[in-house]
Amino acid sequence: MERAKVETGAALVSLLFSAFGLIEAWGYSGEGGMMPRAVMLLMVALSAIWCIQSIARLGHHSGEIISATPQQLRGAALLAVAGLFLLFGMQYLGFFTTAVFVLPAVAYGLGYREPKGLAIATGLFMLLLIVVFRIFLAVPLPVELLFSFMEG
Repeated sequence: MERAKVETGAALVSLLFSAFGLIEAWGYSGEGGMMPRAVMLLMVALSAIWCIQSIARLGHHSGEIISATPQQLRGAALLAVAGLFLLFGMQYLGFFTTAVFVLPAVAYGLGYREPKGLAIATGLFMLLLIVVFRIFLAVPLPVELLFSFMEG
C-alpha cells in the first residue's frame, strides 16, 4: 500500500482518538486535570500536523510502497491487546497495578528477554509515576491492589 495513504489513515485515527481523549480530559476537575488536558491538547496538535502533512503528500505520487512484516504485525497486535488490557485493567485493578503487569509483558513480547532488566525498568517507571503524582501534582494515589501490598 502507498505510504501516504497509510500515514493519512493512521494520522486520522490518531487525531480522532486524541480529540476524544481531550474531550474526556476536559471534564477532569482541579489541578489533577491539568496534565491530562495538556498532554491530550499536545496529542491533538501533533496528530493534526501529521494529518495535514500526510494529506499534502497524497497528491504527490511518490510511489513509495510499504508492507508490514509478520514481526511488525505481531508487534502491532501486541500493542493493541496491551492497550485493551490497560483500558479494562484500570477499571478493575487500578492504573498502577495494571501497569506493573503490562509494561514487562509488552517489553518481553517485543523481544526484550532479560528478567532483571524488565524488573528494574518496571520498578523505575512505577517509581517515576508515583513521584509525579504524589510530589509534583500533589494528588493522593488511588486505593488499589498494588498499594495495599505496599502498605502492609
